[in-house]
Parts: sequence; C-alpha cells; structure tokens
Amino acid sequence: MLFTPRLYTEDMWGSVLAVDNFHSLPCYHTRTFIFSTRPSIADVATDKLTEWTVDLYPKGVWFRKSMLIVWAGTYDVPEVVLRTVRISITCQNCPEQSDCDRDYNDYYEPDVRVKIGILVWGVQNGVEHVASVVERVHRFSAQNR
Repeated sequence: MLFTPRLYTEDMWGSVLAVDNFHSLPCYHTRTFIFSTRPSIADVATDKLTEWTVDLYPKGVWFRKSMLIVWAGTYDVPEVVLRTVRISITCQNCPEQSDCDRDYNDYYEPDVRVKIGILVWGVQNGVEHVASVVERVHRFSAQNR
C-alpha cells in the first residue's frame, strides 16, 4: 500500500453520534443514527455515497429468553444481559463497481473494506474526557452487511 489510511472526523468521512441526557435514558435503550460517506478517497467516486445505519446501545443490551426452532428440534435460549456499551454498524447500500471503475482497477472486489474508528468521549464538570478509542478494519459484503 502506498499510503496509510487515516481516520477523519469531518462530515464527509464520518459522523458525530451524540447521546444527550445519558443519565435519564432507560436501561437497554437504543439510539439509531443514519449517515452517508464517500465510498473512496478517489475523486472519481464523488457522486456516489455509501449509507450507514448505526444502532448504539449506550446502557447495554438485554436479550430476552427465546426459543430457537431448527430442524433438529426446539431449544430454549436463555436470557442474557450485557451491561457494556454496544454498537451495530450496517452498510445499507454497499456500492457496486461500474464498468468505468472496473477498467480503472484490474482486480474487481465486490466487498467494501472500511476502517471504522470509534472515539468515546464525555463531558464532566465542563471538561471533555476521552474514555476510549477503538479502531477496526471490516469487510462488508452482500452476506455480511
């Protein structure tokens, strides 16, 4: 690779997902955010956008007891509570490569490879604090959106 990808905090490349009134939120509450980014740093892709849906669980997730029905029988799935912050990221419209792009790239790859960075911060007594930074590279495809 000729360059190292960086994480950008401007609106063209990402979005600020703010959770207001955190202390008054009910437990296991979900906040959903929708935003779009450019699919590539290349100037040829300026007219295309990739749409993302982010489900944020700021106070954890509660998986209620359920039944799993499969060909081998029925199974009880126990209740599970995860009290940590969870996030789910879905690529709504993974861009398809056009004939023009296919000529430009010798190797066609239908998956979308992205670098996802999450910076968790908060304000306490008027002072901003960074709690954690997580960075992952993930491939979104038709089967794994």
